[in-house]
Amino acid sequence: MSYFVDSYDTIANLAAVVNRLAGFTEHIEESAEIKSDIKRENTSKGNLTVENLTIKLPNGRTLIKDLSLELEQSKRLLVTGASGCGKSTLLRTLAGIWFYSEGNINLPQGAKVLFLPQRPYLPLGTLRRALEYPSTENHDKAKLSEVLATVGLEELADKLESEDDWSRILSLGEQQRLAFARVLLSEPDFLFLDEATSALDEPREQEMYQMLREKLPQLTIVSVGHRSTLIKEHDTVLAMDTIKG
Repeated sequence: MSYFVDSYDTIANLAAVVNRLAGFTEHIEESAEIKSDIKRENTSKGNLTVENLTIKLPNGRTLIKDLSLELEQSKRLLVTGASGCGKSTLLRTLAGIWFYSEGNINLPQGAKVLFLPQRPYLPLGTLRRALEYPSTENHDKAKLSEVLATVGLEELADKLESEDDWSRILSLGEQQRLAFARVLLSEPDFLFLDEATSALDEPREQEMYQMLREKLPQLTIVSVGHRSTLIKEHDTVLAMDTIKG
């Protein structure tokens, strides 16, 4: 009996991982059966182009109908609107992870896309692994320490090889800043932010956007957010309340 008492935390973590993997497998199988009517084409231009995009819910209700837009390279688009109007669903569709939709989405040939949700996924293991996810590339410690310092997490540099449940140890604000450090490491061409700064105060949020502008000047950003302070960090605002289906 002492074994179960001493190993309770390990067994509970294992059960949680198994349940999560089972859920992933189930959703992957469901997604494989869904036939999306989205046509995705590669273009020579550096722009994101959307033509006649209609987005629906699994029950068939239309969220957005016949949306067309073009976002030039290095520009920033802020998507706003009331809760439930489809902001996050639009973002997922553009990023290629929502299938109940139809229309045309064009991205440059070989474009690298990164999607940051409100709560970043932090895999179990070392802090290094959590920071480098989803990349499998091994960065040197100096580079990792540099990006941590850039997002204000320099105190974590000495814990890169420490193993723990970082989603439990780090606050949501720290997790979101860690996700921005991932952006610096991966250097994507297109970045989709789904309320990825919701847990940060306004000055820190401004720092993150300005940091991206300075470090990755060619980065094209599509953000979902509620704060009015985000408007000045973007070039264009798309008000979802005006385009609902």
